[in-house]
Amino acid sequence: MSNHPNMSYVAFENTVAAMRQCLAMMEEARDAGVKLTLSGSEQRAFTELFNASEAFIEIAEEIEELPEEDEGLVDEP
Repeated sequence: MSNHPNMSYVAFENTVAAMRQCLAMMEEARDAGVKLTLSGSEQRAFTELFNASEAFIEIAEEIEELPEEDEGLVDEP
């Protein structure tokens, strides 16, 4: 069994939906002026997501600077 929760051809689509859910929860807590109430495992996942988000931005910026190629790693629909 794979460690990847999404099929590669929909990984970004599925992840953005999950990220929007997390952002909505965070916005709700912020707007109410309270901290998120998370279990220990969810707090660890929150920290991992924070770190992964920073890495995502860094790598995405590097990718954006790469030259265009005729044959890339991603299939276009």
